[in-house]
Amino acid sequence: SLERDRDSLQVVDFLRKEVEKKQETIENLKNQIEEQRDQAADTLRDREEELQEMIAVKNDLLDDKEAEIKKLEDEWESVARHKREKHEMEAQISSLQQELAHFICTSRFLKSVIIHLTSLVQLNLVFSTAVHGPPLDRRSSHF
Repeated sequence: SLERDRDSLQVVDFLRKEVEKKQETIENLKNQIEEQRDQAADTLRDREEELQEMIAVKNDLLDDKEAEIKKLEDEWESVARHKREKHEMEAQISSLQQELAHFICTSRFLKSVIIHLTSLVQLNLVFSTAVHGPPLDRRSSHF
């Protein structure tokens, strides 16, 4: 029975050592899991920060592009306005050219009329002199 007790104690001692080993293994696994969890959380935070930085950079680029688009739209509107003004000026120039051409034609016609009237006055003077004699000089008349 003593031997049996000793065997029982050895078995109990063996089992106790096995339980301690298992508990130590479990504790090591828990520590590894906690380390991996911490590493994963750190990695996740780092990745989130990187993504936030990337988003900020993309937002800045987007703002720059939107400003560039607005500037181009303003320039386009300015070009369109200048184009409309140019067409209006060209229409005014064309109208003024037509008025000038009409004025030139009218001036030529009036010059022609004046030349003909001058000729008629001269002819009338010649005819009058031929029919009635030279005009009298009123200063030399003696009454």
